[in-house]
Amino acid sequence: MYLPAYSIVKHNEDVFYEMESGIMKNKVTKVLSLVLMFALLLSQVAYAKPQGNGREFAPGQLKKMEGYTNFSQSRIRVRDQWMNYDEMPVLKHNRTLIPVRAITEALGCEVLWFNPYAVIVNPEEDMLIIFDLATNIKHEDGKTYVFDDEDNNFDELLQHVQEFDARLADEEDIEVFYEELEDMLDEDNLVALDVAPGLINNRTYVPLRFIAETFGLRVRYNDETKEIDIDDELDTPVLDPDEEKLDEPEDVVIRIDLNGHRFEGITYEDKFLKEDVDYTTTTSSAFIVRLQEEFIEELEEEKVTLEFVFENDEDEEITVEFELVLDYMDQTPTISVMSIEFDEGAFEESSYANKYGNLVIELESNGWDFEGISGLDGDDEYYLSAKEDEVMITKEYLNDLDDGDYALQFVFEMDDLVHVEYLEIEVN
Repeated sequence: MYLPAYSIVKHNEDVFYEMESGIMKNKVTKVLSLVLMFALLLSQVAYAKPQGNGREFAPGQLKKMEGYTNFSQSRIRVRDQWMNYDEMPVLKHNRTLIPVRAITEALGCEVLWFNPYAVIVNPEEDMLIIFDLATNIKHEDGKTYVFDDEDNNFDELLQHVQEFDARLADEEDIEVFYEELEDMLDEDNLVALDVAPGLINNRTYVPLRFIAETFGLRVRYNDETKEIDIDDELDTPVLDPDEEKLDEPEDVVIRIDLNGHRFEGITYEDKFLKEDVDYTTTTSSAFIVRLQEEFIEELEEEKVTLEFVFENDEDEEITVEFELVLDYMDQTPTISVMSIEFDEGAFEESSYANKYGNLVIELESNGWDFEGISGLDGDDEYYLSAKEDEVMITKEYLNDLDDGDYALQFVFEMDDLVHVEYLEIEVN
């Protein structure tokens, strides 16, 4: 760029400008020209669109953090390894923030910079955290996105950020990259943060707990030692089985792998079960629970959810659900004939009578016990077959019925449960 040279002459407090053909004759003019050129260069830097990786913040875009306190006395341990960082963590709104590169490297994650976006990829490459840092100028909480491999566009988004290299791209490629990236930032993946990322000493600080817990890690703070521990979540206790289907009331045996937890008991309808359960310790890491048949018999719903309650070393309560499916509630007994019609005193001549003149009703008990026909004499008016799968109602009983409608009640029981099937009889 060619800049015309100006000389400045000061005379009697008046300033005037004199055009020269290319040679600067005044030292003041040289200084002004240098200032002008430097200002032009700065404007190019300040307003050019950020490109590619390698910078930890977007100049003039990321909001400088305010209202924080230093947290220099704290130490952070990740999976039993102490973290090293050249910039100390800070505390804001009772949340710990740490330089983004320090925490991602400690967790084995990858951080990619596409100003004003910071993209964090976990080692398994099944989750992304994307901080839109530019929004922090106008919005206190900024914009933060979380994507996992259950999202429809996750694979495309992961490939998009991992394969882009600004050093090999021209301006058109860079513009296309940003347009496509912004199109992929679905509003449904926005999450709210207690405290926003921010800039301190030209370093981007991000909330420690949010990143760790998003990637499935647990964060514990020791108020006495001022230490923060980040580690994998403890395996939860395992119930074997975790669901039981019953065709009839009976004892249910469940084996529990404690996985370092303490077993506190079983709750049903917000009450701990006591008399209805037997507890047997097999080893220090396993447990046997027996739900007693008497308890099962009292249940009145087809599906019942029990909560097994545990505590971990930090005295935190953990519950694991167990499903009882009482199929017998839905498998009721049936009878083969539901209604008959005949003339008064002539049943044995009707189409319902067998060769002996009796009415035969087949039973499908489905595990229930047949208790009889309500109001009928089991010796003279009906009797069971040898296999107890048929009921014979005698011709004598049926032929003695007067004109009218009758409803015979076939009664079944299963432990303390009662079920009734009806046979409708119409006598003309």
